[in-house]
Amino acid sequence: MFVTMMDVISAATMLSLIGQLAASVLQHQAAPDAKMMQKWRDRDVSEASQTAPLLDTLQGCHAYMFSRLFCS
Repeated sequence: MFVTMMDVISAATMLSLIGQLAASVLQHQAAPDAKMMQKWRDRDVSEASQTAPLLDTLQGCHAYMFSRLFCS
């Protein structure tokens, strides 16, 4: 959830829809609304699961891709 939120905010910043300070404020304001994080925060490691492990892995490697949209 955090990575997805950061991707959206980063894309909006790079497209000049919002500025860098506004992005920080937006991230700070959105953090308390993430009720899902509170629900699943205190789970044991044995209860961990992934629904799309390949997509999660590829999303984390975006910075290393040669043909990414923004090269900054």
